[in-house]
Amino acid sequence: MTSMSEALVVGSSWSILIRWTSRFLGIISLAVCARILTPADYGLVNMAMVIVAFSAILVEFGIDASLIREQNPTKETYNTAWSLRIIQSLIVATIVIVASPIAASLYKDPRVIPIMIAVAVAGLIGGMQNIYVVLYRKTLNFRSDFVLSILPKIASFTAAIVSVLLLKSYWGLVIGICVAELSKVLVSYVMMPKRASWSLSEWRSLTSFSGWYFLKGVGDFFTYEFDRFLVGTLAGPRQTGLYAVGKEIASLPATEIILPIGRALLPTLSRIVDERERFGLAVEKAIVGTLILTAPAAVGFALIAPEFVQLLFGSGWKEAVILVTIFSIGSIFSGFKVTVANVLLITGKIRTNALISWIQAGLALGFFYPAYLMGGTEGIAVLYVVVGILTCLMYGFILHFSRLVNTASLLKGIARPLIASVLMYLFAVWLIQYLNISASLILLVAKMLIGVLAYSAFLAILWLLAGSPRSSERVIASILYDKIEALMLRKFSARS
Repeated sequence: MTSMSEALVVGSSWSILIRWTSRFLGIISLAVCARILTPADYGLVNMAMVIVAFSAILVEFGIDASLIREQNPTKETYNTAWSLRIIQSLIVATIVIVASPIAASLYKDPRVIPIMIAVAVAGLIGGMQNIYVVLYRKTLNFRSDFVLSILPKIASFTAAIVSVLLLKSYWGLVIGICVAELSKVLVSYVMMPKRASWSLSEWRSLTSFSGWYFLKGVGDFFTYEFDRFLVGTLAGPRQTGLYAVGKEIASLPATEIILPIGRALLPTLSRIVDERERFGLAVEKAIVGTLILTAPAAVGFALIAPEFVQLLFGSGWKEAVILVTIFSIGSIFSGFKVTVANVLLITGKIRTNALISWIQAGLALGFFYPAYLMGGTEGIAVLYVVVGILTCLMYGFILHFSRLVNTASLLKGIARPLIASVLMYLFAVWLIQYLNISASLILLVAKMLIGVLAYSAFLAILWLLAGSPRSSERVIASILYDKIEALMLRKFSARS
């Protein structure tokens, strides 16, 4: 295994740890708060946050990505990046506050106004984060990046739970969001001694591809976020809460692997982008390696959705089960989409990313209302699965014609985890019916154990049938073997 592959795997591992720790706190918070608050409470906060998210997209410059792509950034580069981020945060806060009465009118619910104002002010402060923390990712210092990311999450987690328990109101959720922004700034200055000062001298170089970055962001927003706004206007807070929480929960297994890998992928592959053959092999391993982890996670979550929702949220959230199942199936394709999008970003094809984002948005928005009329929120969920499949096909054609990877080899690598995941699901469903388990917790654990063992076995068999290629399976197996061997040696040494 090359040192670059090792760097990517190690970086991805730290990033996954960041996301999983963060999401674990989020799930615990959601489980506690969901038994006190109602789906309508969550829907109300989501309805406000979708406007905040859109406002942020309007002035997105892609500053972090620019700094990571920049091979030799100067002090002035960091000063300019910090200044641009403050300007961006100020504009976002202004837009959100001005738009709050309009949002209240669209939603026919004035309660969103104070929520949006509170989040806007917190976001303005959050924009003052120390820009030099980007160095942790740029230099592959993922241990410090982990600490930087987790401490604000812990603060937010604590604030949200305590506030909900005391107030028994959706304001507890809002307080948690605001505390996350404030603590993010505090932690960044405590951890990183370097300081930026006001400057706009290099704004042109930092925003050289911001237009296309902005267009991609808007396209992504209309594809992945705007649905909450439309559900809010069509169906109200309760359905928005069920839909938003169902979608978020369903995406957890896949996104908590995809996004961390993407976080590590960008700085790692940026170092070898000029070595075409080496870069192509690394891209292929990244895509297949991501699917090896995300495909079974997505399919497995669809398998355990009924028990998971019942145990975590209670009977008041039963309507979310079907949404979780549909969105889980759709998230199978997320790993491929996000990884290829990162590769295109690294190679400077931001225009292509933007175009695909807008095609996705056009498909989603064009068929949104018919899907809602035909199947309600479940119809919308199915629509997003279909759009995801079509997007994967587009990305696949782009990879093929750009000749970044060996298409035949990539297809073989992708097929193995997909087939193994389907076989895992069918085997688990078949076996569970003979176990006669009624307790939700025991059934959940049984499904998870069966899924893990079945997927591992099916994937290993398919890999052996393929001739044991030097693929992502071998990389992952090698790392696991090394870790287990090191652990056994430490235990043996301790006993000696």
